[in-house]
Amino acid sequence: MVAIWKLACQFASYAIVCPETVFYHLLNMDLTTIVHAMTITLSNTFAGFVLASIAAYTSIFIGITHPILWSFFASLNVLVQSVSILIWALLGLAIFGVASRLPAILVAFAASYPILLSSLLTSVERLRKRYWELSKMLKLNKLQELVYILVPGSLPAYISAARSAFGVALRVSVVAEAFGASGGVGYMLMLSYSIGDLVDFYTWALLLIMLMLFVDRVLFYQLERLAMRWVG
Repeated sequence: MVAIWKLACQFASYAIVCPETVFYHLLNMDLTTIVHAMTITLSNTFAGFVLASIAAYTSIFIGITHPILWSFFASLNVLVQSVSILIWALLGLAIFGVASRLPAILVAFAASYPILLSSLLTSVERLRKRYWELSKMLKLNKLQELVYILVPGSLPAYISAARSAFGVALRVSVVAEAFGASGGVGYMLMLSYSIGDLVDFYTWALLLIMLMLFVDRVLFYQLERLAMRWVG
């Protein structure tokens, strides 16, 4: 990849900064600025992801308590997926303002919720069919069924979906940050682009890629392996 990048910068130096220039700039950047921006982006994404996880399991609980609403949440899932992330970002900015971090959190929530809910709907439906007789025999109410059967049983599916959901949420929350003025990697990318500093722009883009790879490979990949081992 670095070789392709190097070759591309030779043919389009007006738009593509060479890797050695970016790496040198990265080494000379203020570490505090990098940590601060990444912390904002990660916290925005994590907040939206956690809210989406709570909302997804709450939707499942309401769905099993009121079966007529099960189809409603399936339809809601399709509706949320059909709305562009750009619309969520602009809506959040219009409601909360450009200086607020809530638009980025809203976008992360909107990106995570349908992915998590889709996986949980499928997993929980399968679990209920498999353990329906056991649940009746133990005389579990809906809350007990959720806590003792559905949550533990759906955890592997949740973790697999969480890997995808968090990755998507991290990418799209940067878009909301770019439109706002609350800080974060997205804001730094837009700032660099606005002032025409290509070196800084490419450096922040590289930092974003590194952050996404770290979260995916170091955190969620290991959790997914543990979940698959549990299933096995």
